[in-house]
Amino acid sequence: MGSWVNSVADNAIGKVEIENFEGIDGPACFEEAVVFRHNHGGMSKERVREVYDMIRGKSRNSCKVEMEKMRNDKDVKVTLFLRTGARSFKNETAVVNVFEEECCKARNCRVKVAKTDKLSFCDQVRLMSETDILVTPHGAQMTNIIFMDKNNSVMEFYPKGWDDMAGIGQYVYKWLSDWAGMRHQGAWRDSQGPPCSDFNDKPLCFTDYKNRQIGDDLAYFSKWARKVITEMKEYKKDVELRESELPVKEMRCQCG
Repeated sequence: MGSWVNSVADNAIGKVEIENFEGIDGPACFEEAVVFRHNHGGMSKERVREVYDMIRGKSRNSCKVEMEKMRNDKDVKVTLFLRTGARSFKNETAVVNVFEEECCKARNCRVKVAKTDKLSFCDQVRLMSETDILVTPHGAQMTNIIFMDKNNSVMEFYPKGWDDMAGIGQYVYKWLSDWAGMRHQGAWRDSQGPPCSDFNDKPLCFTDYKNRQIGDDLAYFSKWARKVITEMKEYKKDVELRESELPVKEMRCQCG
């Protein structure tokens, strides 16, 4: 995660020295520290959106993402950004098939499957820049939603137990979607599987649930996918209509 943060900072504001804690064995102390969890201090919502627009635009420029070419492609593009190991889908093939089937029924819709551990920073920027609908388990890879165009959609999936054990931090990507201007389309939470071996030992239970795989409800996934794909098709048609009425100089920029 540290290298990702460093890449974002380098692209957005220039070279930044980030503490990597090398050579530190034990607790680290700071004379001063600023921590944001679910707010941005005194920044207005409009100003927060401007910051994410800047990060998105500069990262796309640095990675040479051809946004005009992508936007000329009017298909709905669905990306399944999948994990390996903890919080991966138990039946990945079945989940992929559901989205491929619904995309096929909708027409003018394509599905791409990518693994979170096989992409460089710029690969991730390009992938998110061409994504209209992101389908992904809860996890650090979701920070990449900031590179999606505003008003694009996010579908999030949790393993069993997250509701009880993860605390308020489990909503961080819902907040991030709002900060960056995406549409968080809700979350599906797995309710199946054995309980934690000792529910009174919360750290143990949290680790247990955190490392589990995610099951499925294919009928629900199908209905959910159909709804989100339909909404995205309607949104893209509306954008196309509005942009056809704009002078060229007012067309959208790299920042989305």
